[in-house]
Amino acid sequence: MIWNPLESTTFKLLYSSTFLAPNASELEYNKYYHGINTDIQEERIKSYEGIVEWHSADGLKLLGSLFHNNVAKVLVANGPGGLLANEGKFHIYGAEWEAEQRWNNGRLLKASYTYSLLADEPHHGVWSLGSPQNMLKLHHAEPLFNNFAKLGVESIYIGDRKAVQGGFADGYA
Repeated sequence: MIWNPLESTTFKLLYSSTFLAPNASELEYNKYYHGINTDIQEERIKSYEGIVEWHSADGLKLLGSLFHNNVAKVLVANGPGGLLANEGKFHIYGAEWEAEQRWNNGRLLKASYTYSLLADEPHHGVWSLGSPQNMLKLHHAEPLFNNFAKLGVESIYIGDRKAVQGGFADGYA
């Protein structure tokens, strides 16, 4: 659903549903026998998102977004037999903010920040291992040779993540 109450402002409500079918390697993943595991099913994702966009006449665009994703039937290794099974379930909650400036000569400067919490439902909804909560992106593009080509530079920061061994893995850029 998209609503434009003003020429410079847009509100969006989005919903999507998708699946990921197991590939050949996942169907045959086991430690002790050869054959196909016919018990596994496709992983499923349902996404909900609300977005507000505002833009000015001189090339500035601001965006804010809230999102929620349900991820179900995630394939995980099941017990000592090593077979994969559809046991994982996650909820992802988050928000994103973005600012972008485009100039008439083709120059672009863009910055965005995303906060997300990946909650592991089988483990009581705690922050899931290996998933960063904070991500920051900076992007600059410069036109070259009278707009024949562009040179872009991007920097991405990924925040701390919970480690399997306990504690946290440091963030990196």
